[in-house]
Amino acid sequence: TTKKIQWINALKPNIQFLDTPGVLYHRFYDPKISLSLALAGSFKDSVLPLEHLGQHALSYLQKYYFHNLKKRFDLDDNIFPIFDLVQLIGRKRNFYTKNSQVDQNKVYQTILKEIREDILGKINFDLDILPFLDVFFKQQTKLS
Repeated sequence: TTKKIQWINALKPNIQFLDTPGVLYHRFYDPKISLSLALAGSFKDSVLPLEHLGQHALSYLQKYYFHNLKKRFDLDDNIFPIFDLVQLIGRKRNFYTKNSQVDQNKVYQTILKEIREDILGKINFDLDILPFLDVFFKQQTKLS
């Protein structure tokens, strides 16, 4: 997320990009784009419900980065339904509410924090939207 104006050097000499802060609209044609940007921290977490974002994050990690998830939370090789995975992570991390229930919000917050701080490793959030991007760029090429 850009906080101030900055120049970014490109790979070739004498080419620079000016990166400026701006407002990022959070509703896109494909909801997966919004979710990918939200996981990367591109806009405030309050824009999307924590539960929705957390469940998407865990589903995405299970699909594309299961090894990272398995290693970080000491999981076995089984793929779990998201609800069960949240419960398992909550128990392993000792995240409980006053009623002795797993604190799902704490699990989701932890997942988002660890994604954004690269604790779960480098993650590409675009893997779900690559087909959409391919179609988009082909359409743009036809227009030009």
